[in-house]
Amino acid sequence: QLDDLQKKVVSRIISSAERMTRLINDLLDVSRLRTGHGFPIRPAAMNLHQTARDMVAELEAAEGQPSIDLEVQGRGEGVWDAERMAQVLGNLLGNALKFCPDESTVQLCILELGNYIRITVHNRGPAIPANVIPFIFDPFRRASEQGAPSNGIGLGLFIVKQIVEAHRGTVAVESNDDVGTIFTVNLPRNFSGAEQDAVIGMH
Repeated sequence: QLDDLQKKVVSRIISSAERMTRLINDLLDVSRLRTGHGFPIRPAAMNLHQTARDMVAELEAAEGQPSIDLEVQGRGEGVWDAERMAQVLGNLLGNALKFCPDESTVQLCILELGNYIRITVHNRGPAIPANVIPFIFDPFRRASEQGAPSNGIGLGLFIVKQIVEAHRGTVAVESNDDVGTIFTVNLPRNFSGAEQDAVIGMH
């Protein structure tokens, strides 16, 4: 029974609460890692394409306008931890949106490469400083244009790397003034040891 303005306000409150929840969960994950407890990975059959669509819709609701171009090719089915995959997509997209120029969009592409799935997240914002690239996946690292601190506490990309490697995948970044910044994740379609919980350990 809300009018349009009230719906908009409530939607932003919900989005802010969800963002705070993700931040708290990141802090808890890092705390578990640093104390040697790790955190669980529970692989099961899922569709990564649908997870991506849900995450795009959630983030665009927070932005208030379309800001992500999603492209999917091939099959999205595989064996991964659905909650952790949503965390990977949310962190990569949230990071990209921070640096995406006005009137531009972030490009999310999910491709099938045989027994692997490739995820790329591309924004055309300022390049990550070259001296930051080697440490971009370290905890509590933040960078924006000319190396100035950005909003956030610098855990998103660290969590991404931990989750991806726990799924026996890889994550890399390319960043320059010509193309902007592209994060690339390669994941095996069927995570080995899917019958049992796996645990991420601190590297």
